[in-house]
Amino acid sequence: MSDSSGGVLVIGAGPTGLTLAVELLSRGVPVRVVDRAERPHPHSRALVLWPRALEVLDRLGAGAALTGRSMPVHGQVYYSGGSRKARVDFERLAGSRFTSPVSIPQQETEKVLRERFAELGGRIEFGIELADLKDIGDMVEATLVSRGSDQADIARADWLVGCDGAHSKVRELIGVSFEGAPYEQKFVLTDGACATSLAHDEAHHFMTATGVLTVLGLPGGDYRVVASAAADMKIDDPVAFVQAAAAERCPVPLQLLGKQRTGDFRVQRRLAGSFKVGRVLILGDAAHVNSPVGAQGLNTGIEDAHGLGWRLAQVQRGIHSDEVLEEWAAERRHMAGIVVADTDRQTRMWMLTGRRATVRDLALAAAQRTGLLNRYMPARFAQLSNAYPSDGPGIGSLRPGMRLPDVRFEGGWLRDLLSPDDLLLLVLPADRRDPGRLASAQRLVARVRDHAASSPVGIRPVVLSRREAATDPADSTGAAHSALGAREPSVILVRPDGIIALACRFDDPRIARRIRELAPARRTPRLSADPV
Repeated sequence: MSDSSGGVLVIGAGPTGLTLAVELLSRGVPVRVVDRAERPHPHSRALVLWPRALEVLDRLGAGAALTGRSMPVHGQVYYSGGSRKARVDFERLAGSRFTSPVSIPQQETEKVLRERFAELGGRIEFGIELADLKDIGDMVEATLVSRGSDQADIARADWLVGCDGAHSKVRELIGVSFEGAPYEQKFVLTDGACATSLAHDEAHHFMTATGVLTVLGLPGGDYRVVASAAADMKIDDPVAFVQAAAAERCPVPLQLLGKQRTGDFRVQRRLAGSFKVGRVLILGDAAHVNSPVGAQGLNTGIEDAHGLGWRLAQVQRGIHSDEVLEEWAAERRHMAGIVVADTDRQTRMWMLTGRRATVRDLALAAAQRTGLLNRYMPARFAQLSNAYPSDGPGIGSLRPGMRLPDVRFEGGWLRDLLSPDDLLLLVLPADRRDPGRLASAQRLVARVRDHAASSPVGIRPVVLSRREAATDPADSTGAAHSALGAREPSVILVRPDGIIALACRFDDPRIARRIRELAPARRTPRLSADPV
């Protein structure tokens, strides 16, 4: 029996667990990652990364490697009754430098994350299974067993995080409910070469009375073809089943060629009753499972890990109390609930038949014709418009709880101003015609710096002047001011995960209060508003 102590113990080396491990290790937090599988899983279920997840992975240093192994997806096309009904355009997603989602098999995403984890000095222990855990107050005691052996390892960690999938042992051991139900369908898939005229850079969804067929291009020229089937249907030959479904449901000729990689999976919608119990947290599929419609599951798990990483690191350093982890659990459960509900509605829409299918088709055509489909759906699919519940003021269309948009301006990209650990105070003086506003902004920054000197939480103030060369970086073209709706002198306080904590005018007294909440001082210097 061996004993290891301290740090964070992550159960599960899938994309969620690996994202969290990289987040923690890059901040100097000791992390141990174990996985019950003997080796990395060779097959892929998840296939699409959306811009919000791509932003996270890029900040972790994995962006370039992912770009080389993926391909852009420029649209999603719906067909019904043998004809095309609507197309959602993913070519010009606003608010991110990643203007479209990408197709990349899950095993490739995992490989990139494993490589990044290894670069940081991390090591994954495969073939290690969690048998039991006990929260002992100031630590978690986990019993780990090597598969094929009776040897137990009692590991003691400050925190245990379950990223061990829909059948989570962690969730079971802490007694958290997993509310929801399975759908009446399962999906059978093939990955391989195809002869078809369907655009390789689009997702194609064929909705018919006998079921759904989805076709999506893979990097390298192959296609994934997915066909729905009754949950209890026995399928001896997946390739033959998918080929027959394609012939029946797809009006465009599609022929599977050569050797195909196959799989099948049951679809569920479930949400854990809690994401945190004491010193144990769950995220990814351990905390929420949704229909694969819209390709949201893996992306939501990556966001779970991103939102947790910086908070857990600050708790480990003694900067914040455990309460910030309760905040994380509430935020992510709210977001997961949105995703589960959205994908459930889409799944039920796909499965409609008869008169209801006719109404759906008419609604899709009307939404396409009026432009409503492309004004609303791309950002929703990409989770760019999803926000956490929050109170407080806003500027333009920005409110607390929203993600800070990424905007290209002459100083670079707006989200490159974010710090891995510090708060970003983005000051927009709107000073093109009034130089006095820049002086006011600089006084505000001086007071914030004075406060930050007395707090363990770092604050990075950045002033973006509208006047050329007045600050570095500057916003002389007004691109950042315009995108953020800063017509008057404004302040945006942003958390390390890119979520807006405050957005208001210079003279709003809530600036001082919110900064004190997020960056409590060892002493309390005067931090007052300065009307412009």
